[in-house]
Amino acid sequence: MASETDRRTEILRQLTDYLLEHGLGEASLRPLAAAAGTNARMLVYHFRSKENLMVELVEELRLWHREAFRRWLDDHSGTATQDLLTYLWNWASSRKMEGLHRVVFQCASAGWQQPSVLGSPVRRLYGDWEQMLEASLVLRDVGAQDSKALAAAAIGAVRGLLLDYLATGDRTRANAGAHELAKWWKERLKPKRSR
Repeated sequence: MASETDRRTEILRQLTDYLLEHGLGEASLRPLAAAAGTNARMLVYHFRSKENLMVELVEELRLWHREAFRRWLDDHSGTATQDLLTYLWNWASSRKMEGLHRVVFQCASAGWQQPSVLGSPVRRLYGDWEQMLEASLVLRDVGAQDSKALAAAAIGAVRGLLLDYLATGDRTRANAGAHELAKWWKERLKPKRSR
């Protein structure tokens, strides 16, 4: 027989899959409970409140989001640093990633609306990719200060373009913006000429 901890873990996995497919728009207790094969009363029993459930779900999504980016970084460890942003955009804007980005943006919005409940987990969710890209750039011998600034600019710009694409459906425009961003990135990473 499964322990309560195992059941909570299984519920969080099921609900993460549900949110990736449906987003936060339908994240009231009844549809969430149905997705987990239980009822609203049992969700409250396992998580103490809807607020606690949402905090744990955002944290679960954060781990999923972080792991997806970690795998992407590992897969591109041999990619030239100057080309990294082009590959990042192609992956991040792929159809496969749309559900993840949609729910991440919805979590960010919920965090702004309920900062006392979701503010901290959303800040962690938003900071992960930037910190991981920064660490990757440092390992690629980009200076620490440059790595921090480049990671902040790149991830912020990619997220802005993703939000624009998801809101408008205009992939051509978003791709054009990403192309300009990649040109800036390459220019910024050109080796400095010695005098």
